[in-house]
Amino acid sequence: MKRIRFTWIAYAIMICSLTTFAQPDTLWTRTYGINAYPHVFETDDGGVASILSENPVFGLRILKLAADGDSLWSTTYCDSGYYVNGAARLLNGNFVVLTDTITGNDGRSDLPDRVFILNPEGGVVMSQAGVDSVNFDVVSATPDGGAVVIGKDGRGNNTDLMVQKVNSNFVTEWITTFGDSVFDEQVSEADADEQGRVFFVGNSQNETVGIYESFAGLIGSTGQLLWLNRYASQHGLSTGFWDCKAEDGEYWAAGIYDEGPFNEYPWIVKYNLNGDSTWNRTIHPSLPLTILVFRDFDIISGGDAIFIGGLQASNYYSPVLYRMTGQGDISWDFGQQSAPEVVDGTWSIVRLRDNGYLVCGSFIPNQGLHFTRFAPDIVSTSPTGELPSSIVLHANYPNPFNATTEITFDLPRALQTSLKVYDVLGREVAELAGGMMNAGSHTILYDASGLSSGVYFYRLEAGEFGETRKMVFLK
Repeated sequence: MKRIRFTWIAYAIMICSLTTFAQPDTLWTRTYGINAYPHVFETDDGGVASILSENPVFGLRILKLAADGDSLWSTTYCDSGYYVNGAARLLNGNFVVLTDTITGNDGRSDLPDRVFILNPEGGVVMSQAGVDSVNFDVVSATPDGGAVVIGKDGRGNNTDLMVQKVNSNFVTEWITTFGDSVFDEQVSEADADEQGRVFFVGNSQNETVGIYESFAGLIGSTGQLLWLNRYASQHGLSTGFWDCKAEDGEYWAAGIYDEGPFNEYPWIVKYNLNGDSTWNRTIHPSLPLTILVFRDFDIISGGDAIFIGGLQASNYYSPVLYRMTGQGDISWDFGQQSAPEVVDGTWSIVRLRDNGYLVCGSFIPNQGLHFTRFAPDIVSTSPTGELPSSIVLHANYPNPFNATTEITFDLPRALQTSLKVYDVLGREVAELAGGMMNAGSHTILYDASGLSSGVYFYRLEAGEFGETRKMVFLK
């Protein structure tokens, strides 16, 4: 039975300062001269595929990078006329891409939307036009190998939300529609959990009476609406949800709360399976007259989340990353101040199999995409005081382990460092740390849940030092 709540927005305020505890290490950065909005996915070979809407003509393109960030290939499917609304990677490795069909120079979509299925090598498996007055907005892969597509059905007197479950070949398994006849609703993002339930967020408006809303809801694996929470806004559509994630029966919604000029702040709400809000936060930057905006986020090990976005003031723009715990506290945040009109923003983040993550953004005016690969987070470091006297690679704990284990090593001084994991055949399966690391004791949480049970080896190289130790992973 569905349950609908309607409430005025009330917020718990979190005042954040720029701290520097346990910030991630950068493994590599690459820049490519492409002006585009990216959707980024990790591939089975450890590399990255980025589905792109190229500006200013909205061409559809896929860029494939190796695990070290080097470009392997790039394919353009149409030079103009297709703007990517959403993309998802299926269990078989194929990509589902939803596009608006753009005609003319005004960016209007006068033709039916189009769906593409692309294989891991960039080949077109399917290209299918949609139906007039039906818009595809978002897509999420489901645990059965298919996907759920959510859009708007405007064929009747009202514009309703349409939810369509498809298999890996985009054959429809079921369709359901729901909505409010008063509101024009727009879903911003959707994400399926491990049981096939689909969490979604979006915004709606009634221009006639001047009412604006944000909403978050959960759809069952067979299409039933389990719950829907609505939030009335007094500040227009600047307040609203734009992204969401579902994991382990918990559901994160992220958006913007607008308190007026130069008063726009990230807004995070977390729900349980029943739709109850366990907490909500707005995050205020420590600097006056600045706008802090989050554009994407992903869930990492331990149930924490990494948010990316930017801090904008009158004379600079600073790309930022924030790590938030599952209880809504900030673990760390950092960014780098940029010259005016140099960095346009950080747009997309994806969690990788070794529990590191990759961030993609864009530069202006040279219209380039930049990719930055971060190592898995260091979860603890030695406090200020006596430093280690020598380089030591400690035994991982626990060992044997199921899913996660901690690997600790000591550095007596700042050194160029590499920590990698190998299988019994000597093949690299994860890079846990790389680059220049400070002196101290470092502990890295390694999540091996994507690997098979067996014996693995982890190797530390720091300066001229090198040592390998064994660990056992039991599922």
